[in-house]
Amino acid sequence: MVINVDVTKMKQCLLLVAGLLAVVGCQRRAFDEIGPDDGIYTVRFQVASVTIVPESKVDVVTSSLPAGSTVSVLAFQRKAEAAADLANDTCKAFCTYVVQNDGSLLPASVGNDGKPDGGTAPDAMELHGGKYDFYAFSPARKLEADNRTVKGIGHYQDFMGAYLGSQSVSRSSSTVALNFEHKCAKVTFSFNLHADMACDSLFVDSVVFHQTGVPATGGYTIGGDIAPTLGAVGDSCVMRKFSYIDASQKDQGATGYEITLPKSSAAIPAEFYVKVNKTAYVMKAKLPAIAFLKGNNYAFTARVNKGEVQLTLKVASWNAVVQNNPDMGDDNGEILIGSWGNVDWSGSMGGNPDAVTAPIVIGSWTAVSLPADFIGGQTGNVGNWGEIGQDNSQMGKE
Repeated sequence: MVINVDVTKMKQCLLLVAGLLAVVGCQRRAFDEIGPDDGIYTVRFQVASVTIVPESKVDVVTSSLPAGSTVSVLAFQRKAEAAADLANDTCKAFCTYVVQNDGSLLPASVGNDGKPDGGTAPDAMELHGGKYDFYAFSPARKLEADNRTVKGIGHYQDFMGAYLGSQSVSRSSSTVALNFEHKCAKVTFSFNLHADMACDSLFVDSVVFHQTGVPATGGYTIGGDIAPTLGAVGDSCVMRKFSYIDASQKDQGATGYEITLPKSSAAIPAEFYVKVNKTAYVMKAKLPAIAFLKGNNYAFTARVNKGEVQLTLKVASWNAVVQNNPDMGDDNGEILIGSWGNVDWSGSMGGNPDAVTAPIVIGSWTAVSLPADFIGGQTGNVGNWGEIGQDNSQMGKE
């Protein structure tokens, strides 16, 4: 993401008025007394194109924000020139924005949930000439009283953050590249045919991940990352947003994704609720320890044949795996992480396929030991919170 700073000098009379103001704290307008050689300038912001930031083995791909997205921007001045230090640096200005169709950021009133609330728009950010550290995050959730912390970040949000240090603001217009990066992870799951198996339809109802991370109590500190966590045995989350890869050829299978919070590396008990020819099945597994890094897309694929289902994982950049082409992605080494053997699909071959019954548990899971250097560091969660009942009542429907 690129932020355009178009700095225009205000009228001299406004400078005289501003010099009389004594404002304390991080506000929507600058508050320093104006010196004889200072000017005060309006700062404007613009969303731009994709930027790639190196991260571990995979590039973290940032994306431009669509129209309607909310953004918070803060400007800090350092106590010392050497390095940014949030504990001691001073917040000079803060403003919330909504992205417009042309990519510009228009000041707007935003509620604590990060959504526009229809209130009176704040004044545009104004700063004295000088150097500033800019921090930004989207969506523009509530900023805590310390002017540094954002809480309440949960699953399903593509929460993004950015930092740009020591940026000059002056009379001249300038363009400032502010690189936003994804602070959460994306998990993709596809269910399709691998070998010769005749069927009319393959679909995914839901995927349940147990012992997953929970929202960090400390929240997000601007300029930093969301701390990875790991839940207890009873903490579960559910991925349920799936659709056919090709609605006209339902035998090709289904795919879906979810955005997740970071999670610490650990083995993950999981269930995969699927339908073959409208008969419901569940495949249970204990996935090996896998780290889900911020900004990465973890593309799981279950490839089906008559007696076995293989589960593979490809770690790709954020946008590399798309819903209508689940095999697309960075070749970071698709790896087999386990398989279900002795799979019996006979429940699909007879009886009433439209009958509502409990999912049939199939297969015997065997995990594969992953290489020690496959993926390390932070990890992320998927889906909606809640336990899956024995009657599968919380699952999504085809």
